[in-house]
Amino acid sequence: MISADGVLFEFEQPSSTSSSAGEAAAAAGRWKERGRGELRLNVASAEKESKTSSSARLVMRSRGLHRLLLNANLWAGMKAARMDGGRGATFAVVNAAAVAPAEGGAAGGASADGGAKDAASAAASAAASSSAASAAKLATYAFRCSSTAKLDEFLAAVEEHNKRAAASAEGEGK
Repeated sequence: MISADGVLFEFEQPSSTSSSAGEAAAAAGRWKERGRGELRLNVASAEKESKTSSSARLVMRSRGLHRLLLNANLWAGMKAARMDGGRGATFAVVNAAAVAPAEGGAAGGASADGGAKDAASAAASAAASSSAASAAKLATYAFRCSSTAKLDEFLAAVEEHNKRAAASAEGEGK
């Protein structure tokens, strides 16, 4: 496990509905700060990891409130690149924390109509959850920290994960 304190940014793509010339300057998108806290790269240990796959996750919680900012699987071939200035890295992942869970109304007590409202509410909640899950998409993130040694350790761990994932994929192909 690797951990480092820093700031997480997400690259926001411009909306496709921008039509004015004034918005053309903003068409390149922008970086939005998502929070400050500890980024952890959790890699499965050799004895827990199966021989056919490797698993690793990026998890980041905000300082103080411990709100989940980033929860993403590392995937084979994932690139993490050092940013200009040497104090940050960019990477593209599908963030499971970015998809907010649906608010369900079935958390209360018994309903007056024999539970029909609870069943309808549960069905609506399940439909909203499935549409929210399909809304998860690949996004570009940047992590900036003050320790270049921690950043080097993070980039090396991502590269090591890619090597193991490639080796396991090659082993499956034989």
